[in-house]
Amino acid sequence: MLLHSIRIKNWLCTLLLLASLCFTVACNNEAPVNTAAFEAATIDEETMINVLIDIHLAEAVVQEGRFKKNAADLKDIRSYYDDVFEIYKITPEQFTEAFKHYSNQPEKFDKMYEELIDRMSKIETELQAKK
Repeated sequence: MLLHSIRIKNWLCTLLLLASLCFTVACNNEAPVNTAAFEAATIDEETMINVLIDIHLAEAVVQEGRFKKNAADLKDIRSYYDDVFEIYKITPEQFTEAFKHYSNQPEKFDKMYEELIDRMSKIETELQAKK
């Protein structure tokens, strides 16, 4: 149980670090994202949060699998990303464009990640309750 708790804490720290990195990247002075391209890609905030949650969960599966004996049976992360994109009927390019769009709006992106962290914490609580 202690090992599981440590892994969860490490995973949450990794998630927060990733969010911080995203905010740092978002605060740079690059040219604004092409709004017309974003509108063509259109991934609304709610869908984007769901996609990011699934991506983070996929990354956790891959990380967890690296510590197990059957790691060779694990799909690579790109395959998981493709599965997530297929579920939401988006392309990698649409995701990238939407990610750039939202990350160039730090306040909005921060709120989205706060929601993401809240939802993932609920998922964690539900999984722990099932044990």
